[in-house]
Amino acid sequence: MEAYGEKDIFIMAAGLGGGIIRNHPFLDGNKRTGFMAAYIFLGINGEEFDADEVSVVEKTLALAAGAISEAEYAGWLRVSCRKKREKKVR
Repeated sequence: MEAYGEKDIFIMAAGLGGGIIRNHPFLDGNKRTGFMAAYIFLGINGEEFDADEVSVVEKTLALAAGAISEAEYAGWLRVSCRKKREKKVR
């Protein structure tokens, strides 16, 4: 997949989520919405996200506060995912 000159879906997911998290387009729920946008984007692109809720909250709050960069968030998304297995059709 290549869009907007980027081939790495984790960087794209971090950009999508980070844009929502940091730019506050909504009155409430920006961090939840940003994380879920990244989560759904990765799922649509064949990745299965597997991180505990505490890690999700810590990393998302850190991104919102500027304690980590989008690149670091992308790295965390990368290590928290694995390729989805194909389901066998009978």
